[in-house]
Amino acid sequence: MAGAKAPPKTWKWRFLGFETLAGNQPVQEWFDALADDARDDLTDTCGDLQVLPNHLWRRPKFDQLEDEISEIRGWTSSEEVRIYGYFPGKEQTYTFLNGNSKKVGNDKHGKRIAKDRLKLIRRNEARTHEFKFLRDSS
Repeated sequence: MAGAKAPPKTWKWRFLGFETLAGNQPVQEWFDALADDARDDLTDTCGDLQVLPNHLWRRPKFDQLEDEISEIRGWTSSEEVRIYGYFPGKEQTYTFLNGNSKKVGNDKHGKRIAKDRLKLIRRNEARTHEFKFLRDSS
């Protein structure tokens, strides 16, 4: 079709994290404090998703939830971990809003935090930062 923009041939998603105006990065801090196996599993999962168009992001690694909120899912031998986030509309960008060790079937509290943080971003009462999967060696 003439004038139609072709989709990108390669995918390299950019992951951002929620940041308060005071500079706190709660999802990054939660992620950095995870046990090595949980952090490694989520890093691997995001690496797998990073190179796929988002219409191929599916269970068990990803699940679209409600009100624009979705989750990236990880597992260890002892726990399930979730990063709740959303697609902000910027090409190949996904923003992490809340991280949580999942202890219940329907994590209403964790999703509520994500929804509240999304509202803050939309009202320009919070911002995002480039998410780091590897710890600084300093």
